[in-house]
Amino acid sequence: MEQQRRLLFMGDNPESGILVQKANSMGIQTVVVGINRDTLPKRIAWHSHDVNALDIDALETIAHKEGVNGVMVGVADILVPSYCEICNRLGLPCYASPNAVKYLSDKSAFKQQLAQVGLPVIPEYQKTQAFLGGKYPQLTYPLVVKPVDSGGSMGITIVSTPEELPAAVEKAPQASHSHRIQLEKYMQGDIVACYYTLIDGQVFLSSIEDNLFTHKQTGRCPVTTGHFYASRYYTLYKELMCEIL
Repeated sequence: MEQQRRLLFMGDNPESGILVQKANSMGIQTVVVGINRDTLPKRIAWHSHDVNALDIDALETIAHKEGVNGVMVGVADILVPSYCEICNRLGLPCYASPNAVKYLSDKSAFKQQLAQVGLPVIPEYQKTQAFLGGKYPQLTYPLVVKPVDSGGSMGITIVSTPEELPAAVEKAPQASHSHRIQLEKYMQGDIVACYYTLIDGQVFLSSIEDNLFTHKQTGRCPVTTGHFYASRYYTLYKELMCEIL
């Protein structure tokens, strides 16, 4: 008799609902974990648990109790390191290595890696940690204050004047697991998003899009309102990347 497929979903945000729904339609018994109650993913799941998806010990207990034989992280980048760890504990397949997750979940490490291979990065104000002590040298505005290891735009503030800086510096570490922050130049202009697929060490450009944003939420990250495929900068982007690579 074939073993029942049971999939542990990490994260209960609404965007993950379509993933749970798809798994259900494939005959997979879904188990959703997250700190929020009565969310769409939990309502349609086979079983659900109100626990923090960052609590690896709790996830391991639930996984053994439910008899899951697969783990998937929903639309929540911040959970990917925990996803890798729980897969390792359970001896289950994982789509990313711990080393890859390190660079993709830590903005500072990611920028250092880009710089090492000669790719351009957003200008950053040095000795960022000094700002946590209230030392503010002469800066150029606008700038962005952000936590190093967070996602979903949490803890990010666009700062336009020196008077706004202390509150932004106080806010950012609260969204960082390591209490580290970055201060960067606020880049303005057209926004292009590029998506890549990595298979067995080979890199493929999957798509490139132009993003439309609204800036009505003063001091916060722009909110996406639309996407255009393919980007009007497609040809230029490929030419520039060929020169860099």
